[in-house]
Amino acid sequence: MPACSSAFQLYATGTGVEDCLYVPTPKKFTDDLQNLLVEKGVTVTVVNGGASKETNLEFLYRIFKQDINPEVKLVIYVSPGGGYHHPQWMQLDYIEKVLSYTQKRNIPTIIALPIRKLKSNSSFLQKTADLTKKYNAYDYGSYAKNIPDTSENWVYRDTILMTRQNLETAGNNAITGNYQKNKEFLTAQGCYLWAENMLPLILQVIKERNIQ
Repeated sequence: MPACSSAFQLYATGTGVEDCLYVPTPKKFTDDLQNLLVEKGVTVTVVNGGASKETNLEFLYRIFKQDINPEVKLVIYVSPGGGYHHPQWMQLDYIEKVLSYTQKRNIPTIIALPIRKLKSNSSFLQKTADLTKKYNAYDYGSYAKNIPDTSENWVYRDTILMTRQNLETAGNNAITGNYQKNKEFLTAQGCYLWAENMLPLILQVIKERNIQ
């Protein structure tokens, strides 16, 4: 893999999954991914665009109007943006909105799903694969694939109910919504494994699309 001649940005966005909730900075998926790419000779800045406090409209406005700048040459979109509990049709709708936008900007895009356990014959997986093919994008599947189900990789948190009034003081642990008890989140090691697992696909995209 030849080193890129100039720096570019890889923008990872969507829900708060890629922000690695409950993992202290800088042990994040995006930081780990940047370090792994630099070790391979790729001069890149991996931008953490994950947010867990937005509505879907706020999310789309932010990435379409603010965050995707001319230096962004590759996007990782962790569907569906704004939370876990959207119905499949809504998740697919947002995947298509993002892919349509990035295709017009000629930005290769990798889709990852924030659903930890998906059956291989899932119709949702097939529909996601169809959309990525339609827009000449890349389908990674579940972000959690190949991350062993152990306490070293996953942490469990009880129900968290936050309001907008206390978000500012809640720091990195702030999330909105009433999440079910014992919801799983990646640990620092889990985030590193996710970055390590995704690295081959990213290198493939850089090579295929001649990203410089």
